[in-house]
Amino acid sequence: MSGPGVLDFRIGEVRFQMLTLDPDFEPNKEELYLRHQHQCFELHYVYRGKCVFGIRDGECCVQKGEICLIPPGFYHSNREVSSDLGKLCIGFGMEEPVAGYSDEESRRLEKKLLSQGVFACAAGTLEPMLEQIRSMSRREGWDLVAREQLKAMLILLLSELSRQIGLLPHKEEAGRGKPGDIRRNFLIEEFFCRDFNLRDGDRILADKLSVSSRHLDRILKSLYGKSYREKLMEIRLEVSIDLLNSTNISIAEISELVGYSAPANFSAFIKSTTGMTPTQIRQMKRTRCEILNEKSRTAGAC
Repeated sequence: MSGPGVLDFRIGEVRFQMLTLDPDFEPNKEELYLRHQHQCFELHYVYRGKCVFGIRDGECCVQKGEICLIPPGFYHSNREVSSDLGKLCIGFGMEEPVAGYSDEESRRLEKKLLSQGVFACAAGTLEPMLEQIRSMSRREGWDLVAREQLKAMLILLLSELSRQIGLLPHKEEAGRGKPGDIRRNFLIEEFFCRDFNLRDGDRILADKLSVSSRHLDRILKSLYGKSYREKLMEIRLEVSIDLLNSTNISIAEISELVGYSAPANFSAFIKSTTGMTPTQIRQMKRTRCEILNEKSRTAGAC
């Protein structure tokens, strides 16, 4: 079954691109359990069963008739799914005009979507639209008329979604938009999701933001209360523990994936931050929070 491909559409002056449309999540695909990041929004609609997302250090359970919106820059995984799970996933990007927006409604729409953070709630009035999109996505052929029909439905869906953001009750919130410049914060989140294994990452990120390394640390302190190195180590630890717990990838491969050329250096990093070796973490399958809390209690007892 071929999909409609990338679709461009606008709401006011805000340009959107539908990048992915998957009407049938398959829980037997092992790779889909791995943590991943993206530079687009993901809207998940569970129409059967349930799915537990792991988002940063939190979890978000989405059941039948509920949705979960994950903005760009949030590192996440399908941590647990029911055997009968049925889930529609729509991936879409958003682009601001080069000259900026001339109308307040478009600025408000962008701000709502980018600053909301992750949330899950009942689909409510969105459910009929989501069901129609799910039905449309199963078609075999995608001519011009079919693509235009899907665009129209996506415009209705995102317009209603943006209208309800801030009004719908949050079931579980795994992260909020940070104060300050939205685009700048997006670039920072994108970097820590995708490029945390680079050498000289602080210089690369500073260049991307057109600031000095010292100014970069001030920005990160205001956003996270952490320096570049502290934030980098936090992300590397999170990714490492998740890969140790949810995959059979060798420790040597994991060390390379998170930015350590020598497995011995990786093991020393894990041991110094958690008090456990990578092998012990893999055997115990404990989260980063559980491990660090246990280390704090042990240190306090000593």
